[in-house]
Amino acid sequence: DKPPAPPYYSEIFAQETLEVEFYERRKDVVASLVEEFEVELDAQTISLLVTRAANANSLLPQFAEGEGGRVLCRFRDGQLTAGDFAAAYQQLWFFNPGALDSSGVVRFTYQHLLPDVLLYRVALREGFEQDKSVAAWLEAKEEAMLLEFLREKEVERQVATTHEAVRLYYEAHPQLFMQAEEI
Repeated sequence: DKPPAPPYYSEIFAQETLEVEFYERRKDVVASLVEEFEVELDAQTISLLVTRAANANSLLPQFAEGEGGRVLCRFRDGQLTAGDFAAAYQQLWFFNPGALDSSGVVRFTYQHLLPDVLLYRVALREGFEQDKSVAAWLEAKEEAMLLEFLREKEVERQVATTHEAVRLYYEAHPQLFMQAEEI
C-alpha cells in the first residue's frame, strides 16, 4: 500500500482549483464586457502587425512613421492602437511563444489587452477610484511609478548600452541564459 499524501497536498490542489475557477470566471466576465462594449477588431491593422513582426529582427513589430497609431480595436468610448499592442506584447511576449500570426494577435488582444482596459472602464464607471483604500493605493502606485521612471532615466543617463554590448555580455555569460531541460 502507498502512504497517504501529505496534508499540504490538499492545499495545493485547492489553490490550483481556485485558480482555474478564477480564470474561467474572468474569461466569462471579459466575454460579456466585449459584448457590452461592442468590441470590433480591425483586420487591416492585424495584418499590419503580422507583417511588421515578420519583417522585424526581433519578436516585436517594428513600425514605420505613424503606423503605431493605427487603430487595432474599437469599442464603445475607446480604442486600442497597434502601438498599444506592441507595448503590451513587449512586456508579455513570453506568455505568447511562437510566431505572431493573425490568430496570435487576436488571442493576445483578447487575453491581455482587452481584459485590463475593459475592467478598468467598468471600475471607473462604478466609481471604484472614489473608495478611500483604492485612492490611497493609486496615490502610492503613482509615486512608485514616478520613482521608477526617475531611476530608469538616471541610469540611462549614466550607462550607455548598445546592442553590441548586450550581445557580447550574452556570449560571455551563456550560463545565465540557459535553463535546464524539464521532462
